[in-house]
Amino acid sequence: MPQQPRIYCLVIKRKNNDFLPVDWNLTKFYQGENMYTLDGIDKFTAKTTRKDLINEILDKNLVSPDEQFECFSIIYKTKKGARELKEGVIFSEDTAVLSEDELIDFLLTIQDNKQLLNEVFNVCHFKDDDDEQVKEFKFVIKQLDLFKAKGQNGVKAALSLFKKIPYDKKRTIILRIVDTIFPRITKKLESNKLELKNVA
Repeated sequence: MPQQPRIYCLVIKRKNNDFLPVDWNLTKFYQGENMYTLDGIDKFTAKTTRKDLINEILDKNLVSPDEQFECFSIIYKTKKGARELKEGVIFSEDTAVLSEDELIDFLLTIQDNKQLLNEVFNVCHFKDDDDEQVKEFKFVIKQLDLFKAKGQNGVKAALSLFKKIPYDKKRTIILRIVDTIFPRITKKLESNKLELKNVA
């Protein structure tokens, strides 16, 4: 039985389990986005920085200047109450976030690296993993050699199944890769450059 889509809410986090909703539609950044969906919230926050959004809600008196403020957060309802989205909010300064096409290009560059592909496979795991699109994409990652027989176009077409994954899962996969895999790759590249420099 398909799950009901989650209802999300962009909030101010005062402290753990203490969230303050805000009328985001009263800000100058609001352009009709559906602020109850993850896609709508991302489109809203991607237009601004954290600092500018804080200044805006203070200027518009949407929150008290004396309000406690830890950070922005996204929450969603569960049977046990409100739960915080682990991957957090994406603002305009979060330049490391990849688009769908950039992620597919990244996977094409690591297609011969079994270890990295296995790590990508692992970040695609969800506790409620009943989405057929996620399962199909994981199959592609695990069996990528089967698609190589059709050449680069075959590999790219298979990896393009990523675009069919529901937005919330797709977003989570991208941010997990950016947070867990990218830093180590970057560190290794910097280390290799340093070694080459020392040799020279």
